[in-house]
Amino acid sequence: MSRATRHAAAAAASRSVQRIRAQQQAARDAARARDADAMTDQTRIARIQVYALQDGAVVPGDLAELAWMLCIGTCTAMSTHGPQITLTRRIHAALRTIHAMALAGCRWRAAQAAGVEIALSEANDVVRDHPRTASHYRPDADWLAHRIQTQTTEPGDVAGPELYRSATP
Repeated sequence: MSRATRHAAAAAASRSVQRIRAQQQAARDAARARDADAMTDQTRIARIQVYALQDGAVVPGDLAELAWMLCIGTCTAMSTHGPQITLTRRIHAALRTIHAMALAGCRWRAAQAAGVEIALSEANDVVRDHPRTASHYRPDADWLAHRIQTQTTEPGDVAGPELYRSATP
């Protein structure tokens, strides 16, 4: 095989690898967009559902779903905006509220519905704006949701206000 033939074969192989990598990246981006669309639909339903839950009802599944969405939103906001931003703090506060309900026997507190609903909307916006970053936090959200669903969550499962002290402005 001549040098020119080897060079042409190597160039063709390189183009093929680049084309495959571009296709893989496009597929990952499309999957992230589908995930963001699914979260938007899920958020729309949850924002209504928080007002339909009865005060004091034991709802581990509902709390797990809310925690999942708020966990991804909190982690994404923390990563993209930082802990000192009001948006991050609001979403994190709602996550801590849901976690507190889970620790108290998974009982819904209707008085918290408005704050949770606003935080769900904000979490969804952050995830839609940063789908690649949000995709990294899905395992964390899955873990927390599972702990709440199975009623095995512990106080240390969600960071508290120490999170803000660790990051100086």
